[in-house]
Amino acid sequence: MASRLAFLFSLALIAGCAASAMSPAPGTVNGCANGDFGAAAADGGTARVQYGDPIGLAYSPKCLSIAAGQSVTFFGDTTQGSDFTVHPLRPGGADGTDPGASGNPITAQVGGSTYTVVFPRAGTYGYFCQEHQSMGMYGAVQVK
Repeated sequence: MASRLAFLFSLALIAGCAASAMSPAPGTVNGCANGDFGAAAADGGTARVQYGDPIGLAYSPKCLSIAAGQSVTFFGDTTQGSDFTVHPLRPGGADGTDPGASGNPITAQVGGSTYTVVFPRAGTYGYFCQEHQSMGMYGAVQVK
């Protein structure tokens, strides 16, 4: 009886691991809905989005609001092994979901650890990590 319970527990554990894919919620741009966006610094300077370790398979902040003409710098902690080789940045919607506004100024990044992009027009622009999008590594920039 104990071995049967152990077997059933093992199956449940394996099934839970296999079902760990995370797609963005419908009606959002990469999981970011209108009320989710945090404002960048009011001084209009460059906003910063950290990715990878030590924060894990995530972007922080995930949902960022900036003014048109403002820049965003994506940066990884190279002492933790976080760069665009490990976490390739892509514009658009994770897992083929809503990519946001057309004309996304983010370009694909596959090397280095820091990337700064200017957002000239209003809109909501999605981005994701090509390698870890199924694990929830995606976000969006809302430009007002």
